[in-house]
Amino acid sequence: MLASAVVTATVMMLASGGGFDTEQNRDALQAPQANLMRSALDSFLGTGEVPWLPYGVGVAVALLVQLVGISPLAFGLGMYLPMALNTPILLGALVASLVRRGKQDDPRTQARGDKGIVIASGFIAGAAIVGVVLNGLRAWQETSPFVESLDVPAAMIRGGADPAVVGRTGNWLGLAAFLVLCAVMAWDARRARSPAGAVPEKRE
Repeated sequence: MLASAVVTATVMMLASGGGFDTEQNRDALQAPQANLMRSALDSFLGTGEVPWLPYGVGVAVALLVQLVGISPLAFGLGMYLPMALNTPILLGALVASLVRRGKQDDPRTQARGDKGIVIASGFIAGAAIVGVVLNGLRAWQETSPFVESLDVPAAMIRGGADPAVVGRTGNWLGLAAFLVLCAVMAWDARRARSPAGAVPEKRE
């Protein structure tokens, strides 16, 4: 009950801010899965105009990719998620393959993969918490100047800096910070060692 109340209050708070509809607000929060479910419910329960042709094409594509050995879920996620979310997912998969490099029956490989999952889960939870906190601060007008002061590029633009230069510099700094984060994550996960007494699994 407490979890449901907290989640409901969080969603309502975020909706009162920027919202989730990018068609009405350019700065709305990205919620591709929620928007997808909303559009499907509007079709079935709202307008009654169900786009059967796209649904049928999706089913056919899912069957085809399943036949060629590709996960339909992974393929579908890549189709409807925006590029801004697909890119870090792809790089995360590359980091995971680097972390799990080695013999699959080696306990150290499993331990490294498990530690990488824990670290990645911490990043996801941390990003979600920070996002909720920042959007919660924006919900109160008296604290919005404090939140705006955290946006260093915007402060530089307000100070007279060229927006184009600030944008390019911010993009390169963000990319560098992201790559450093990936390297640190891979290095930390690769430091994991197998539990004491663990032996490789024998394959028949």
